[in-house]
Amino acid sequence: MTEENFRREVLDCSMPVLVEFSAVWCGTCHIVSPIIEELIASYKDRMKYVRLDFDGNVQLVQEYGVTNIPFLLFFKGGRIVDYITGAFSGKELQSRIKAIIRYP
Repeated sequence: MTEENFRREVLDCSMPVLVEFSAVWCGTCHIVSPIIEELIASYKDRMKYVRLDFDGNVQLVQEYGVTNIPFLLFFKGGRIVDYITGAFSGKELQSRIKAIIRYP
């Protein structure tokens, strides 16, 4: 996922999209990424998941005000409908995903 295909892959997507900003040097990212991947597998037909490298996508980092990672943005219809920053539990993430899938 890159800045070049962000519009097509996220903003123009017909289903909700979970965008994870992370970095290889981020210890917390290494902890939460498997949680995200495991949960999103259950919702792959109802929510898309993409990962963005914090260091390699400076324009998007600035545009969306990402100051701490991991940083999750939930998009629906090209708009941000929720976000999570920092560490979180699988239960919290699942609750957010379910709410967004049901969100009109």
